[in-house]
This record gives sequence, structure tokens and C-alpha cells, in this order.
Amino acid sequence: MEIHKRLWNWCRRPKRPVSTKFTRLAIPLCVSVLIGGLLLTAGVTIVLFPMAFFKVDEGPGVAEVVEVIEFPGGAIVVTNHTQVPGYASYISIRVTSNVTSKEDFLAYIDSRTKALLELADSINPNETVLVSVTFKSPLKPAEFTDFCRNYVADAREYVTAYINETTGEVLGSGILKGPNPQDPNFEEALTSVREGLKVTGVIAFKGLMKVDVAKAQQLNNSKILLVDLREDLAVRSLMEKYRSEGFDVITDSPIEWDIYKEYLKYASN
Repeated sequence: MEIHKRLWNWCRRPKRPVSTKFTRLAIPLCVSVLIGGLLLTAGVTIVLFPMAFFKVDEGPGVAEVVEVIEFPGGAIVVTNHTQVPGYASYISIRVTSNVTSKEDFLAYIDSRTKALLELADSINPNETVLVSVTFKSPLKPAEFTDFCRNYVADAREYVTAYINETTGEVLGSGILKGPNPQDPNFEEALTSVREGLKVTGVIAFKGLMKVDVAKAQQLNNSKILLVDLREDLAVRSLMEKYRSEGFDVITDSPIEWDIYKEYLKYASN
């Protein structure tokens, strides 16, 4: 008898059957929790993804797109730059192209031309404006020098095509910063990039022009592809808006090299 007791204590006792009533209640509950968890995960993804998509790590700071105003062929993009702790954040505003076809390219040119004409009709014709000017083909240095001296208040940065002086090989393009076009040595400074290289033409430049001159060149100069404003009426309105909210605001010029590449790809023929 004692042996039977010890064997009974040693053997694993059978488990009590689980109530089928509890099982019927537990299964829907587990399914509900699972579905709820999936929906919560999906909800977090939907809410957070767009915010994460527009954030860019800038080392110690973060750049976040806070507003996008689209127009045919492009958009005005407003970015909030959060700096190192202890420094104020600032807003940058830039006109950008969004071109994937010839139709997009022509729409961008048309939109930006209209923006120039609208600004020219709204401000003093002698007011100088920041522009990015792109030519349909590179202007030779002497021709570009004459153009600048006749029409440009100040040219600050140039996109140039250059070659190897020895072999004549076209090496591509580069961005140069040179003296004021009124400087007697402007053309020499423009062409003397460094030993062994020679500038063969100017594709585009950033600079200052009187708004009535910019308008006339866009409408009448067949060598110009686009006179693109840095601060059109829409950008100026955004500048006022964010400054009234206490932000420091800067503007960036449209990227004229992108416009030239898009022209070669979609519309030069």
C-alpha cells in the first residue's frame, strides 16, 4: 500500500480538462487583441511615415519639409532646419523643378516665365532681383562677358563647360565664382580655371538683374532658355509668413544646372 502511495505521488497527475466555455471566450479575445495590435501598428506607420520621409539628418541638426506649394512642372519647398541645441532654427525656401517628361519641362519653363512677368508687373522696374539664367547653348567667354556688362548688375556664380587644352577633350562642367563682370580682367579670370584647362563656354549663371531687364531678356533674347527668379511673389509671401512667426528665413536659387540637363534631355531637339 505504501509503495502504491509513493508511485502515485511520483507519477505526473493528469491535467484537469480546460473548460470549453473559457476556450470559446478566450479565442475571440486573442483574435481581437491580435487584430487590434495589427491596426495599431498600421496606424503608427500611416501617421509617422510621412513625417519621417520629410526629415533629413544634417549632422547635429535636422531638416524637415514643412510646406510644399506645387505648380506645373515644379514646386516651392519650405524646409525647417533645426540647428545644434542652443541655436535658433531657420527656414529655407527654394523653387525646384519636378521634370520627368518633355511636357513637365515645358510646363516648368512656362510657370517660371509667368512668375517673372507677374513680379515685373508688381514692383519697381528698377528693382534688382536674384536670378538663375540658363542659356540654350554655352556662350563663349567673350560673348558672356559682353552680355554681363550690358545686362547684369552682378554675376556671382557661373556654370561653365571646359576642355583639356592639350587634347581638346571636353571634360564636363564646373561651378566657378569670379570677379564682377565690370572688372577689366573678368574674361581672363573666367577662362583661367587652372593650368591645363580652358573654359569653352558658360552654360548658366546666378546673379542680380533689374527686373525689367530680366523680363526683356526672357521675352526677347533667343539665346536664353530661362531667367528663373529666386524670390517670386509666392516665395516673397512665404518669407513674410514665416518671418511673422519668428523664424529667420533664407532663400535658395533654383538649380540652373538641373534645368540645362533637363533641356538637353527633353527639349533641345
